[in-house]
Amino acid sequence: MKIYNTTYSALAPAEIEMTDKNVFVASDIHQVTRPLETGTESCYEFTLTVYTKDEYIMKLTQQNTELADELEATKIILGVE
Repeated sequence: MKIYNTTYSALAPAEIEMTDKNVFVASDIHQVTRPLETGTESCYEFTLTVYTKDEYIMKLTQQNTELADELEATKIILGVE
């Protein structure tokens, strides 16, 4: 996994993009105005995280396991089967 904290784009980035080998996740997306030598530029600033597909699958699997555990704990607390 690689994290690029400050990334700029003229176009609004997709939150998730996939290629054959990688998954690109854009987060904390907001529009900014940057100064240029000839004036200013309106663009998008965001954090870009690049995962290999295997890393991303493992991340999703871990999140699903955590959610299942939380759901089970909630059912126990509520007395629901």
